[in-house]
Amino acid sequence: NNKEDSNTLSHNDVRALHIDKDGLLWIGTRYSLSTFNRKTGEFTTMENLFSTEKYKDHMITDIVEDNEGNIWFACGLDNGVFRFNKKTGEFKNYINIQEDSTSLSFSSARTIAIDNEGEVWIGTQYGLNKFNKKDETFTRYTEKEGLANNFIYGILVDENNNLWISTNNGLSKFD
Repeated sequence: NNKEDSNTLSHNDVRALHIDKDGLLWIGTRYSLSTFNRKTGEFTTMENLFSTEKYKDHMITDIVEDNEGNIWFACGLDNGVFRFNKKTGEFKNYINIQEDSTSLSFSSARTIAIDNEGEVWIGTQYGLNKFNKKDETFTRYTEKEGLANNFIYGILVDENNNLWISTNNGLSKFD
């Protein structure tokens, strides 16, 4: 990050990286989201994601691309997850709504994984969430369903489509 150079990373505290299907490098930092075009060498800061008072959380903790070409961003403080449609430029935000058991289980998201069938899984500070594409709701899984702990750090998908989930109290295998 060089304040005198406009073609630079917006912040040095990098938290997440992802190269999308088009070769664009997405960079999530503690305070912003940027892209880097590896062919032209140009950085772009995605100001519009956090341009309103509503979206104050700038800490991007994970970035993944789903099978439809949407880019998903996990926000580590209070903004849940965002889905960015690269074709239309539309951002959609998903957060916890206390009265809605089909909303994201917690608005602090840590990790996102896409399984072998294209399903989107989100790990939060309070459980695992499966995104239901048809109605854009979530199915929640917590310690009640057998997780070692509700605070999730990472999700890996193995060749048999099992989810391996790291938590504050060990490792869980979700099948």
